[in-house]
Amino acid sequence: MYDLTNFSLQDMSKIGDDLQQLELKARNIDELSDMMVQYFFDNLVDMQTGEKSSVLVRFFMTYPYSSLDTEVRQSVDKMLDGQSVHQDMKCLKLSATAGVQPEWNSTIHSKGHRVLPLQNEDMLKKNIMVHQFIDQMGMGVSNVLNPDPKLSSELEGRVFNVYHVPDALGSPYIPAQEEFVVPFGVKSAMGFGGMLPTGNLFALLIFSKTKIHRDTANLFKNIALNVRMAVLPFVNEKIFVIDKDEITEEERLRSLIATQTSLLEVYKKTTSEKTRRTESVSFNIANLIGKFTKKVWLYVCLISMSVFFLFLHWLTHIEFTLHLAAIPIEILFGALLIEKILERKRRAEQSKRLMHFRCYLFRSRLRNIFLANLNALKHPVISISRIKTASLQELKQMRKDAN
Repeated sequence: MYDLTNFSLQDMSKIGDDLQQLELKARNIDELSDMMVQYFFDNLVDMQTGEKSSVLVRFFMTYPYSSLDTEVRQSVDKMLDGQSVHQDMKCLKLSATAGVQPEWNSTIHSKGHRVLPLQNEDMLKKNIMVHQFIDQMGMGVSNVLNPDPKLSSELEGRVFNVYHVPDALGSPYIPAQEEFVVPFGVKSAMGFGGMLPTGNLFALLIFSKTKIHRDTANLFKNIALNVRMAVLPFVNEKIFVIDKDEITEEERLRSLIATQTSLLEVYKKTTSEKTRRTESVSFNIANLIGKFTKKVWLYVCLISMSVFFLFLHWLTHIEFTLHLAAIPIEILFGALLIEKILERKRRAEQSKRLMHFRCYLFRSRLRNIFLANLNALKHPVISISRIKTASLQELKQMRKDAN
């Protein structure tokens, strides 16, 4: 079980492992899609209440019109109202769904979302949520409507952004406010996906009763790559108009290694960012507590001494005790003044050290760039450019090394 209000790097890794296990259990893409949406629907929970966080989870993929079932094609024809249809026109098909309502657990009973013809950009803009999804992901509408075979390797190697609507209530990007958002208490929406070597877009959407923050949504970039790796073994046919042949083992390996490379990069960046943020917060808190504790003890002691001598003056009416009571207060103000002077001096020294350190970092960076390029020439690493030009035997070796 995973709590979206307290989602961690470990949760992200565990979900990735679980998705790979689903891939081994599934016999086809339909079974895998059903397993994935059910997995996210069942395992995203609110730990405080014990209830499921998800209201609705859906998985979509784009297909050419010619590859759709007869019943789905009829739905497309009805939506286009007699307009001429190209056989290669892309259609966004609902592959799997899971939700709190019984009718949300079957694609057959879906009303208005079972398939969406993507005839042109104007038609796509009419569906605000889908258009916003593609825009936030950074895919480019043209790459979805008319995927270019020459750009397929570049697109599949990219790590796309995450679709995120932090406040679903009143958002123009989720149109069904009165019918869906308000009655079911949807607070946030999140989606992630990518491009397959066939040119298919795949997307998984989650509508949650729990508010999803930006930091949590960003962790799902990595999970999008895990979903892609799970889907890849079930991709059998190219959907490009100019090439309908089956995908070769070489192409599949090339795509798989490219995804693994992207996955490792995202892991590295996410881990570094989380570690840096945690260390910074921990250091600041510890430093603040240390300073506060020292100051409090000093202030308490001085004020207590002053109060004690004032109490003696009240009892004895001796004028000398009044002078003694004033001494701790004078020391207190003196300590505050000295602290301010020392703080100003410390900042000046820190600024000077920082300037020297930046100069050192700049020289070190230049040195590291030189060494990295030199090592790259001596010992080449796996890169997207190398994957594109590698032979089948080299790809198999890369796959073995990656594992």
